Amino acid sequence: LSGAQRLTWRCAVVFFRLVLWSSNCPYTVTGLENVDPDGNYFFAANHESLWDVPLLFSVLPYWLIAVAKKSIAMVPIFGWAVAAGGTVWVDRKNSASAKKTMDEAEKSLRARPRSVLVFPEGTRTPDGELQEFKKGVFILAIQAGYPVVPVCVCGTYDVVVKGKRAIKSRPLHLKIGKPIETKDMTYEDRDKLSQMVLQQVTAMKAEWRAGQASQSGGKVEPFYHCFVPTPKADKKFWGRLPPP
Repeated sequence: LSGAQRLTWRCAVVFFRLVLWSSNCPYTVTGLENVDPDGNYFFAANHESLWDVPLLFSVLPYWLIAVAKKSIAMVPIFGWAVAAGGTVWVDRKNSASAKKTMDEAEKSLRARPRSVLVFPEGTRTPDGELQEFKKGVFILAIQAGYPVVPVCVCGTYDVVVKGKRAIKSRPLHLKIGKPIETKDMTYEDRDKLSQMVLQQVTAMKAEWRAGQASQSGGKVEPFYHCFVPTPKADKKFWGRLPPP
């Protein structure tokens, strides 16, 4: 990363951690031992609410670019912070434009590798349940030859329910699954890959729900700590829990 890119990325991460702090949401993460601290991945996460992005950007210790619908760019401050990482904006209403954008994204990732954040459901869940995973983002992962890491976002649905404005304080958790290699996959494997990721996310969500009653709220990250640079995945840091 250049100096300007590092500064922009750091500002975006600080902003998202401040979002969690200001909403009084403590957060934890498990599964970082599954990923290479120096690797590049497609992180495929379920989409529960607007608080998913702040949680993911705060926790994942990688320079992330997101694949997101174009309308997000128009959201004041929030959209600008997402764009700071180099977001790939997809116009879902224009299939030709969307395909061109994805082809350009593939070339960019091959020329300058970095990790990618995608929401295969395509939109936020209306009821807190997992929706069908769309296969478009997995085609890009296969074409770029990136491992796909299933990620389960837990607790954000109750912070901001889709269609409502009220913000509620809730403990949040991120579960990181095991990477799925795509190097030997082809376009024909897109459905298989989608289902493999969905199965892991479904299992992680069920595991979280089974232990939800015994989970404590934890502590909210202190204000000053929101400005501390995020270390690599193999280092101790705020919210990182040891492997079970």
